[in-house]
Amino acid sequence: MVVPFRVLFLYCLLFVPAFGQRVTYSSKLGVPLTSPYGDGDESRPIAAGFGGILKLWGPMQLEVDAINRMQRLTLSASSPDPDYRFQEGRLRERIWDIPILYRHQYGDGRAWLLGSGGFVMRSRSRTLDYIIRTDGSMGQGQQISRTEHHWQNGFVLGGGFGFRAGSGVSIEPEFRFTRVGDLRRDRVAEVMIGIRCGN
Repeated sequence: MVVPFRVLFLYCLLFVPAFGQRVTYSSKLGVPLTSPYGDGDESRPIAAGFGGILKLWGPMQLEVDAINRMQRLTLSASSPDPDYRFQEGRLRERIWDIPILYRHQYGDGRAWLLGSGGFVMRSRSRTLDYIIRTDGSMGQGQQISRTEHHWQNGFVLGGGFGFRAGSGVSIEPEFRFTRVGDLRRDRVAEVMIGIRCGN
């Protein structure tokens, strides 16, 4: 996977304190509330990743994450091409979402509310393995595999709350909605839990 230089630059900013401000780090675990494909969907029900949060001024913060998703779909449908009467196979997609978010934190004690929104870049690597059966039977057919990769841009909106779970550790459950296109698979609504380390 080729990562654009601008993505690497943004991640470098995460791990270097900027202007004397504090940087905290978090691990992310998300549970999608929507199915990317519907019938035949075999996608992994968990998204996971990591991120960093840069405290700016007062309640204002900048967050950058990297969230990994695996989407799978079993194909079994009639082909519109009369030369290929039947096809079956499996679609596999490895997705990296890289949201760059403005966060606003309401409160700074034992518990707080938070809201976030911003821009997201999605790296999608798609592999399609399928068999085309020319006679409509379930016998041997022509096996085909192809892989493609592309980037998409979109937006993220979220909101939730946080609380301190111990010295230097806090937990932040939140709802997030991500959209990078008009298709069903391009929209994700999920509950995400972040475990944040640092003050």
